[in-house]
Amino acid sequence: MLGGVVWLVLGFSMVFGYLQALPGREDVVLLIIALLLTAAGLVGLHALQRSRHGLLGEAGFYIALASLVPWVQESSWREARPLRGSRTRGAL
Repeated sequence: MLGGVVWLVLGFSMVFGYLQALPGREDVVLLIIALLLTAAGLVGLHALQRSRHGLLGEAGFYIALASLVPWVQESSWREARPLRGSRTRGAL
């Protein structure tokens, strides 16, 4: 649930331009936090439903968890490069 809240905060701050006004890399920090909390939520749901799902549920859990790994790696790589659109208007 907390992962969903962080996703909402990240989405609304992008829509309203809050992240563009900040000089730091808060978008990457929020993205990593959202991904880690989403993974924690998946693990918690898996622990609650472990006795009720079969092989298909087990495979789906591991596929969903493995799909979050490239997101975390890509977002940490994004931290090393500049933001898109960070140029000034006259420097095109």
